[in-house]
Amino acid sequence: MKPTRASAVVELFYPGGFAHDYHWTARALGMDHYAVWNDRYITHPDKPSVNYPKGFQGNEIPVNGSVVATLIEEHIERKRAA
Repeated sequence: MKPTRASAVVELFYPGGFAHDYHWTARALGMDHYAVWNDRYITHPDKPSVNYPKGFQGNEIPVNGSVVATLIEEHIERKRAA
């Protein structure tokens, strides 16, 4: 997929976990990156420390769908207004 000015990566993390992989890739391609932990998220320039807690590579990542939907809606609105 060719990045556009509205392109973004929304990455869901296990609570307390973080890895740079998609953060670096998204930023290198000029896309926004959002790190999501259940019901909270951050984006550049904020960046947590790398952490791989027990369960990080598991199959159960809690996520609040309403928070993610709002994040996406706000991202699109910011890009439209820019």
